[in-house]
Amino acid sequence: MKYIITENRMQRLVGELIRQVYPDFAMGKCHVENMGNDDDPVIHYFTDRIFAKYHPWSNTLFLRKELFHTLEDYLGADTMTFALDWFNEEFGQDAESLDYI
Repeated sequence: MKYIITENRMQRLVGELIRQVYPDFAMGKCHVENMGNDDDPVIHYFTDRIFAKYHPWSNTLFLRKELFHTLEDYLGADTMTFALDWFNEEFGQDAESLDYI
């Protein structure tokens, strides 16, 4: 039997998985601060540790290595774009590529 999971459900699944691993990695729960400079802005998402960095000029999201690998283990490499979709909706950004720090 074949199951089809909609994009919205996958994005919510990613959000739930992230909340299980890092409950404070959410809008309003973590600090969002530009720690770059005018020539190279880098937005950090953190509490007592960094969850992610976002480079607006390259539209690249860098997730914490443990979180990246957890998502990849559960979702597979082909569906990691749902992590980008979740991040863009949660924080109002336009990330197009994903890597880890």
